[in-house]
Amino acid sequence: MQVPTPPKSPDSAKLRRWIIASFLLLPLFCCLGTGLVARRYVDVFDASADLDHQVAEAKKRGFPMTAQELEPEEVSQKDNAYPVVMRLMAKYPTKMNMAKAARDYKPGRGKKLPSDFSGLYKDLQELAPRSAYVRHRDFDLMWLDDYADLKFLRGVNSMLAVDAEQRMIDGNFNESLQELRLIRHIAELCCQEPTIMGVLTSLSLDGSLVRASLRTYSYGGETRQAYAAIRHLLEEPVKRPNFLKCYQGEIYMDVSMGRNRTIARATADGPAKSPPVDPKTIRRSGLPSDLLARAELSTSLKNAVATYDSFRSSPNLHVGALKAQVYLSKLPNSLTYQLTAPNEDDFTTVASRFECSLHSHELAIAAMSIAESHMNGTIIGEAESVKDPTGTEVKFVKTKDGFMLYFLGPNGKDDGGPKFKDVRKKSDDFGYIYPFNSDR
Repeated sequence: MQVPTPPKSPDSAKLRRWIIASFLLLPLFCCLGTGLVARRYVDVFDASADLDHQVAEAKKRGFPMTAQELEPEEVSQKDNAYPVVMRLMAKYPTKMNMAKAARDYKPGRGKKLPSDFSGLYKDLQELAPRSAYVRHRDFDLMWLDDYADLKFLRGVNSMLAVDAEQRMIDGNFNESLQELRLIRHIAELCCQEPTIMGVLTSLSLDGSLVRASLRTYSYGGETRQAYAAIRHLLEEPVKRPNFLKCYQGEIYMDVSMGRNRTIARATADGPAKSPPVDPKTIRRSGLPSDLLARAELSTSLKNAVATYDSFRSSPNLHVGALKAQVYLSKLPNSLTYQLTAPNEDDFTTVASRFECSLHSHELAIAAMSIAESHMNGTIIGEAESVKDPTGTEVKFVKTKDGFMLYFLGPNGKDDGGPKFKDVRKKSDDFGYIYPFNSDR
């Protein structure tokens, strides 16, 4: 007697079909996954393979790849101003907040500078005979530096500038001129710092010197003695930081940072922030071992070389900055967000400021000449003789009680004159407004 075969369960048949389909699709999924992973890393691998080439190109342009190449020349203890600054920082801590005190102080209004300033000014005289500013440090940790000494000197400069004005108001012309010369000397010391922060600090102090000189000139009773002495101060040759050399040095921070951090992936909220390296575990030689870090450094070096070539091949840094900005603007976002130190946009902006600063003394002297004519009841406005670094005309504009003399800033547009207090906050025009001591 034949026993009937029970009907197959629908569930077991469905399971069998799923198993068969899975075995058939598994190779397809494996191939697809492998392809996606390969696609994800192929560009990274190519960039990493290109790293040796980019390092060679950077070396051709003088970019240092070892900390030894950045070591400053030895100077004698009696010539080096850096130890003096360290002692002053310890004696006059930053809690004094000198920059804020200087902003709150108004020359000629009866207020006084902090009582500590008289002692600080006396101690600052020790800087006058010093001719060098050598700061020995761990160059592999430059990108973790907060540059406390340069911040301190900016605060010192702010106090000196307003005190120079007050001394002129009080009739102490020689003392006022001594403070202006001290500002100039500190600016020249800072320009020896081989980093972009050294450039920025030197430019800031030199710009403060020019503004303080013009305001002091106005407070000087418009005397021939004040005019001649301050004009002579501005006419003296100015030591300038080597911008391109600083740029080369900053590239070393890129190399050091690249080999001493773990790359974190970007998210929908923007670029990822990698945790800072522990100084105890710092790697002091070689290139990054991580594949993504090598790819990032390769891209960054390529862009740094292109930016540097734009600066070096241009008639001036301002034109080079514009060329570099055009180049960087064409890079895809997938590359630009990966760029580590240095920040290329900051460099192009500083380059333009540097170029304008090269002619700030010449422009200020022209403004003083026009002001002298104004004091005699006429305005001559001989602005055409002023050299303009941006390739655009120098602007001379009469105002109700004076004039503005300026040239266009990095954006190449006439924004109506330089910033002055709360007026024209977005202006990057570079120049001066007369009366120089106005609080408008």
